Amino acid sequence: MIFQAGGQPVNVPIGDTLLDAAQKSDVHLNASCNSGGSCGKCKVIVESGDYLKTKNSPLLTDKEKEHGYVLACQTTLEGNA
Repeated sequence: MIFQAGGQPVNVPIGDTLLDAAQKSDVHLNASCNSGGSCGKCKVIVESGDYLKTKNSPLLTDKEKEHGYVLACQTTLEGNA
């Protein structure tokens, strides 16, 4: 599967989190809770692609959810993104 975050596309396995894919792409995302989903610092918007939110986080406001924000550490890739 292909993940692209601004730079060169990178191959990552389906099921990786957005945070894993970003790290493999040398894109820094703050995730001080080490993927625990408890800090909320890895908020991102997925512009396009197939993904699955593994947890509906209370760390995202209703407005952020409406605008498509997800926590990168709690969102798995299901296809190209």
